[in-house]
Amino acid sequence: MPRNCSRTKLHGLIHQAAIRLINLFARINQKHREAPKTLLEPANFDRLVDVSYLIATANYRMCKWLHQLDPQTCLKPAKPSKPVDNNPDELLKAIQFSLSRSEVVPSYLAPKLHKILSDAKALRKGPNGEPLTPNSKNPAKLAESGFRPNSHFRID
Repeated sequence: MPRNCSRTKLHGLIHQAAIRLINLFARINQKHREAPKTLLEPANFDRLVDVSYLIATANYRMCKWLHQLDPQTCLKPAKPSKPVDNNPDELLKAIQFSLSRSEVVPSYLAPKLHKILSDAKALRKGPNGEPLTPNSKNPAKLAESGFRPNSHFRID
């Protein structure tokens, strides 16, 4: 497995989801142009508002992680809110913008997360360079290997 496998997987999965959503919303946009009243129905409009909010929330979370990891270069994102006074055209444009953003943000986030992961793996080595395992942290084994009775403390 390549070293950057986790970074590639994360970025690839998010990119693939964004592409699929872009294609789906292109079809929804096409149907909206053919029958504009369809998205004005309350159930459809409510779903569109919810989807817009959820995509904006996903972007907010990724941007928030970026800000937490690198506050000097990444601005603190504004918290999303459900759109109130938008029409379907404005919502579709907002969704398109959010989806485009969701393709870009992971390309900045994935390398930072990969660095954290590789640093954590490097720190999980024992004093002789051997990788630590759950058994190496077993308290009974640690006590057996490191405990030597002395004159102040005896085991009877």
